[in-house]
Amino acid sequence: MSIELISNPGRATRGVLAFTGRPDAGRLSRALFEELTHLTEYQPVARWDLDGYWTVEGVRPRVEVRHGQIQRLVWPQYEFFSYQANPEERVLLGRGPEPGTRWRDFTQVLLNQLTQWSCRKVILVGSRFDQIFHDEIRLSAVVQDVRGYNLARHWHCQALEYQGPTSIHAAIMEGAAERNISTISLWAHLPFYLKDAQELVIHRLLEIIADFTQQQWRLGHLLGRWREKLSHIEELLEQEPDLLEQVKKLQTDAGDRVADATRGENIIRIDEFLKRKGDPIADE
Repeated sequence: MSIELISNPGRATRGVLAFTGRPDAGRLSRALFEELTHLTEYQPVARWDLDGYWTVEGVRPRVEVRHGQIQRLVWPQYEFFSYQANPEERVLLGRGPEPGTRWRDFTQVLLNQLTQWSCRKVILVGSRFDQIFHDEIRLSAVVQDVRGYNLARHWHCQALEYQGPTSIHAAIMEGAAERNISTISLWAHLPFYLKDAQELVIHRLLEIIADFTQQQWRLGHLLGRWREKLSHIEELLEQEPDLLEQVKKLQTDAGDRVADATRGENIIRIDEFLKRKGDPIADE
């Protein structure tokens, strides 16, 4: 299906895209976009009916039934928004289900549209559950080139070392590289024992997006909400002794992970990878 335009985003050279489903542990993208709504008052730009790109194993249409009658059937779609970053430029936002099939075709259509909107720099935001402590911030990144490597290091992201099944992020990054669209895939690691993404991580991601889009936002309310939630989490853990024991170990190990990141051990591996590819890394 074609992309239905709602408004003209104008010159939107930067974009932040997220996908629901498997790359969206803890429903992080929903919480992130809810905050962006309050911070930016973004406006709808386009709707993309994903007919032909989804499967029932990954996503299903949503139905609204009242008094036994179907009132509305909403088919899976990807939505684009934009907000004014400065008098001359808008920032593009996108959120919708990860396609369940035809990734190559989906990627080409997406990149064609981004090119039409003059979008040349993109952050892909994803999340995954991990063995980490709930008061710990851990972000990892997959990059295309030296510029992305330096940005990831600037944002204190760990280099991701992985081999196996992937998300739509990898397909988009591969296609974007061929079009010289600078793309970084950011992954927030969330504690496996919490249902939703914590405000602490949302706060950090918004700091990164603000830096990426050259904005200044007041985000202190997120830290306030997180402090309020901490006592509730601790009360719940006290009721689960076995889980509490695991969490205490994660808390102890968190210090070692911070030390490793400070020493740059994770960054060295991606440094060596880029050198093998023939990309010199400039010393800072």
